Amino acid sequence: MSRTHRAFDSKAATAGSRCGEARSRRPIPRSWSGNPARMTCASIAAITISATSSTASRPVKNPSPQPKSDTAPVACASSAQWPWSCNANCDGIPKRNASSMIRSPTEWSHVRDAHLGPSDLVQSPDFPPDPYDPMQEQSMDRFKRTTRRQFLTSTGFLTAGFAALGPQILTNNVLGAPGRLPPSERIITGHIGVGGMGTGHLRKEAAAICDVDENHLNAAIQRVGGHAQGYKDYRKLLERKDIDAVIIATPDHWHAIMAIDAIQAGKDVYVEKPLSKTVHEGRVLVEMAERYKRVVQVGSQGRSTPAAHRAAEFIRNGYCGKVHTVETWHTPNPVGDWTPDCPPPPELDWDLWIGPAEWVPYNPKRCHFNFRWFMDFGGGNIRDRGAHVMSVILWAMDQDDAGPVRITAEGTPPPDGMFDCPTDMRVVYEFKNPDWTLVWNQPGEPKLDAGFGMEFIGDKDRLIVTGGDGGCGTEEKAMNAPIPAGGVELYKSPGHKEDWFNCIRSRERTIMHPEAGQRVATLCILGNIAYRIGRPIQWDAVRESVIGDPEAELLLNRPPRAPWRIG
Repeated sequence: MSRTHRAFDSKAATAGSRCGEARSRRPIPRSWSGNPARMTCASIAAITISATSSTASRPVKNPSPQPKSDTAPVACASSAQWPWSCNANCDGIPKRNASSMIRSPTEWSHVRDAHLGPSDLVQSPDFPPDPYDPMQEQSMDRFKRTTRRQFLTSTGFLTAGFAALGPQILTNNVLGAPGRLPPSERIITGHIGVGGMGTGHLRKEAAAICDVDENHLNAAIQRVGGHAQGYKDYRKLLERKDIDAVIIATPDHWHAIMAIDAIQAGKDVYVEKPLSKTVHEGRVLVEMAERYKRVVQVGSQGRSTPAAHRAAEFIRNGYCGKVHTVETWHTPNPVGDWTPDCPPPPELDWDLWIGPAEWVPYNPKRCHFNFRWFMDFGGGNIRDRGAHVMSVILWAMDQDDAGPVRITAEGTPPPDGMFDCPTDMRVVYEFKNPDWTLVWNQPGEPKLDAGFGMEFIGDKDRLIVTGGDGGCGTEEKAMNAPIPAGGVELYKSPGHKEDWFNCIRSRERTIMHPEAGQRVATLCILGNIAYRIGRPIQWDAVRESVIGDPEAELLLNRPPRAPWRIG
């Protein structure tokens, strides 16, 4: 079945019109950073054998054009390093030193961090071989990546030297055991943020892990077998040229800035929802992904569930008739207390945790999970679960490239405590051409005993979808409805990360691509802005600007705290 979401456009996009002139950064070449002279005889033999395998000739579906430049990014005239590692303080970003990097408890880094390739990673007993595990991906199109096999073949190294090697013992790690791929075909990942959702994204091909909390970091390193290099500063991780892709699962206020930096470092990106904290930084991320031809998946994984897939087909094929209203429901935001501020624990780098947000003293009720209940870090359930629910709604309504024209919001401020998100909330989004209304309700009227979900209301029928994240459910009538002749049959994702890995190979657009993530995040952001200013917002979805309300317009873009910046 062909994908209904299209592949990347062949025309390279620029980032000029919305975000101003971007700095001149070119993609990092995605070539292997190891030294060929350090390769073992077994590794050389494995490359020769795997060169004749069937995976080498696998066709690539709808490949996008390759970038024209393989040169490294240049931050200033005097240095070819990233701005944060220049000898001078480029662009106001201070130099970082080696103290920001944490060694793995097994001290694996001294031989594997920069000198050895992915074939040297140790198989962890926690990850047994699985024929279809996203941790053991099948062959991929290495987008502008020079593999060890290609390097040795092109230089004639194998022809000149292989005869002198004699008989060698080849291990499963070199050749690829049944159900596992040879190292040259694996996607090597870096993981940024491993304290919550990030733990579920860990995989044995993790070469590097970053977290500002040493307890989270060390636990994650042990979980993948002890071989991954640990970092506190994500920018050090992005300097690694052996890493193909990164998974970002930090607090929300970091998502867009980290993803933009990763894109500019030449990495494909899986970024947790919501895509961004502000409308402006989300648009910059979309434009950077197009400009650098990076594959980005936003972690609103409801689209990859069978229930959401069948519900979207049910709606798009007209079983409900013309849908005029979508009502949601969700539990209220919690009320906090007045836990006093205190010094941060020694394992936590609080300044890095705050990052681009406005600085505030450390408080255990602000940190980790509870960041969700502060406007400056999270934004409440409308930005947390709302990014799941509204993703499914826009997909089912075929509105991934659209936006509302008017937003009205009301809510109840918390009666006490430090949390500043409204306890209950109602936001009405009015869309035109086609005309329909989306209503975000906290709490609303729960359906089918679910804590949150949505109901599509049409002129012929209704459909309930529970959840919106990885736990989506829907009614049997949608699960069993046939596709009518000439009807809409949507692409069926094999799983959210699996879809991302497949698109890394094929260079196709992901099921929750950045543009869709931007539209969903914008809905969540506008709901909070309308609540905060206490009046309706007139919205231009094409220009992504507020009409006739300068105060509301200012809230679309809050510059990050120095030295951090967007793009």
